[in-house]
Amino acid sequence: MKTVAAAYRDRKPHVVVDNLSAHTTDEVNNWLGRHPRIVFHFTPTGSSWLNMVGIWFSIITR
Repeated sequence: MKTVAAAYRDRKPHVVVDNLSAHTTDEVNNWLGRHPRIVFHFTPTGSSWLNMVGIWFSIITR
């Protein structure tokens, strides 16, 4: 996220993440509090179809 924050200093990045507990730790929440222009959007629990969307984005970005 430090790389994203540095690369898009003049924008408000929206980041889509799954509901993994690693994305909601105190450390992450504190970091997001210090970087209010970075916005996390959490995928709904049980939305395994989004894995295929992630794979598709991975393929087209290579």
